[in-house]
Amino acid sequence: MKAVDTQTLGTLLLASGMVGAFLMPSLTVVLAPVAMPALFAVACFSFASLVDQSKAQLFPLDRTTWLVVGWQQVVLPSLVLAAAILLDIDKQTTSMMIVTACAGSLFASPMLAGLLDLDQKRALQTLVVSTAVMPVSLYVFELIAHNEHANLDLQSYISRAAIFLGIPLILLWIYIRISQNFSAASSRSLQVVFHWASLIALILFAIGIMQPVSQELSANPTKVVFYLFLAVFMTTIMYVLTAVVMYRFGPREAMTSAILAGLRNVGLALALLNDQLGSDLPLYVGVSMIPMCLAPVLLRLSSRLHDTAPAGQSYAQS
Repeated sequence: MKAVDTQTLGTLLLASGMVGAFLMPSLTVVLAPVAMPALFAVACFSFASLVDQSKAQLFPLDRTTWLVVGWQQVVLPSLVLAAAILLDIDKQTTSMMIVTACAGSLFASPMLAGLLDLDQKRALQTLVVSTAVMPVSLYVFELIAHNEHANLDLQSYISRAAIFLGIPLILLWIYIRISQNFSAASSRSLQVVFHWASLIALILFAIGIMQPVSQELSANPTKVVFYLFLAVFMTTIMYVLTAVVMYRFGPREAMTSAILAGLRNVGLALALLNDQLGSDLPLYVGVSMIPMCLAPVLLRLSSRLHDTAPAGQSYAQS
């Protein structure tokens, strides 16, 4: 029997944590206070895990990477906002849709791209740039959506961006400086530590942020179902639409871009906005973690079925 690789095991553990949050609601109450500190830890450890990527993988940023980021952070949010206006969707729902459309790519995107034999370099580049652009995109589109009724405190927003993005980047710079003296073996060992620390922190965040979902399930299950539908719909439509638009660059680039556009770091959006969009944002982010945590497992299983299928059958699945 073939052993499960560590990355596949990681995706299974993340999905198991999400299932555990539903089976043991009391666990979400215990971990709720550590949800945001855990997200901060995810940012720190995820950035640090990028240190082993050579400059050749990160730079230079080619035209396609900028096109993917522009599509993610400008075009998709514009389409979402235009659709919301045309369909006369209420402001609260529009805000949640923009949160998903403007959030940067998942920190785990490069790992997932590697698991699926996609363009890992493109995933890494897009992750870094989209995360840097995200604070501006999110603020601008939420401001436009709310018009004169916007209740966004720019000073608080910048302060939280400095905490959840600035501090991890500063720590990353410090680590890069001191890691130059490490041996290759020590660097590899640290990368393994960072990978698992990031995964554990992400599981703690995913379970802790599910507390509003557990509470709302008993009080207003209809709202939970609606937000779950919205999160799955947004993830699916961004994935499919991106794959279609980016297919001109080839199927591999199209699927890489689809992963990056479909699976978004909505937790970071919550960290930046806090309660500025009302009490529904933590609920929506908690519900959004369900497709975000389960999608990597489904994609990985699909990839394994593709890899083990006979040649003719594999071509048909593609």
